[in-house]
Amino acid sequence: MNPSFRPPAPLGDEAQDILYAQMKAGQKTLGEISAEYNVSIARLEAIRKLKQVEESFKRFVSARPVLLSRL
Repeated sequence: MNPSFRPPAPLGDEAQDILYAQMKAGQKTLGEISAEYNVSIARLEAIRKLKQVEESFKRFVSARPVLLSRL
């Protein structure tokens, strides 16, 4: 392992929610959000994908409560 490698700390769910809300609003570009919060554009894209998967899962679960209760 490389002892000099220091990955960025993970962002909390609340911070991700704030960033995703700004991306979803579409009032600022990814570059502007990235600069404002000092988060890389690649990380913002990852947050967008994660939140989209979460929303999709929530819709799936709410549409099929009977199926999941049998598990």
